[in-house]
Amino acid sequence: MKGFSVIVICLAMFSSLFAVKVTKQYQSPDPKFSVTVPENWSITDESRGFVCLSQDAIGDEQDYYPQLFIEVIESGKDGANVADIIDAAIADYPEMLKGQGYSDPVVLRSGQVTVNNRTLQALVITGMMEQTEVKILQYITTNGSDMYILSFFVKGSDYPAQEALFTEILHSVKIGN
Repeated sequence: MKGFSVIVICLAMFSSLFAVKVTKQYQSPDPKFSVTVPENWSITDESRGFVCLSQDAIGDEQDYYPQLFIEVIESGKDGANVADIIDAAIADYPEMLKGQGYSDPVVLRSGQVTVNNRTLQALVITGMMEQTEVKILQYITTNGSDMYILSFFVKGSDYPAQEALFTEILHSVKIGN
C-alpha cells in the first residue's frame, strides 16, 4: 500500500507539470478588441480607455506586482494622428513618472521591428524603483486604416519570464468582432 501511495503522489506531481493554462478573455466596448488574460492575472481597471491587467498577489514575497496597460487607437478617428500621439506619449513618458516616487527616469534602449505586418516599437525606461517598458504594435487592417496597440508594462522582479508572458499577451490581442 505504501508503494501505491508513492506512485499516486508522483503521478499527481507529474500531471501538474503539464496542466493546461486557464485563460480568460477581455472584450473592449470600442474600438472592439479582445485580449487573453493569463492564469494568475486579473483585469483590475477598464474605466479610462484602456484595460489594465495585474498579476495576482503571490503571498508576501512581492513588494509590487507587474501590470500591463493596453489601449487600442485607430488612426484618423476623431482627426487623431496616432503616430503623433504615440511619439508624444513616448517623449512625455519620462516626465510623467517624475514626482511619483521615481528618480529621474532614463531611457535605456529603444528600437523597432516589423513581423507579419506588426510594427513593434519598444522603449525601456528605468526609474528609482522599477523599470517600465512601453511597446507599440501597429496592425494594418484590410480597409487601410491603421490600428495601434499601445501598452505600458510595469515590471516585477522576475522580468525575463514576465517579458515572455507580456509578449504572449500582446500577441493574443485581436481587433474587431
